[in-house]
Amino acid sequence: MSPTSPSISPKVLANAPSYRQIQASLADLRDVPLVFAYQTKRVKSLESDLSQAAESVKKCAETTKKEREAHERIRDSTARKLAYKLTRRKEKYEEKASREERYTSRTPYFITWI
Repeated sequence: MSPTSPSISPKVLANAPSYRQIQASLADLRDVPLVFAYQTKRVKSLESDLSQAAESVKKCAETTKKEREAHERIRDSTARKLAYKLTRRKEKYEEKASREERYTSRTPYFITWI
């Protein structure tokens, strides 16, 4: 035995609880790299889903805008109303306009959250 062995032993024993605490912390952190890799993949997947949803919303908004413009043309066109009246197809025009009105009356719920 070396002459310094007796003096090191009490220091080691005194630091044993600290060492156990460090070991427990390391054991708790053992799975961090795997969890981080999983979370990174999940975030990338969610970002991809978000971009796809945004693209879908954009397409739906464009379609809705086109349909709304067509509806407004039909609704606001006095020339068309007059033409339908003169050709005695007023009922057909009113049917088409009411169908458009029913369809577009549901649309604002979609547009409001965009």
